[in-house]
Amino acid sequence: VDAAGSGTEAIALAKANDYAVCFIDLRMPNGPDGIETMRRVKAVRPDASVVIVTAIAAVIAAVEAMKGGAED
Repeated sequence: VDAAGSGTEAIALAKANDYAVCFIDLRMPNGPDGIETMRRVKAVRPDASVVIVTAIAAVIAAVEAMKGGAED
């Protein structure tokens, strides 16, 4: 288990490690947001399951995450 402080750090970790599951916050500080982080992680680790988590109830964000490959 690893933790990243930003989307940029999460992408770097995904490039270096073969994770089965990634939990990504919708709002990421200092760099790409959660949706963009998910897209980049899926680009390097297409078999990884991605779960987007957030404290913000936004249907549009949920739909965008699902279209990008997040698990439902």
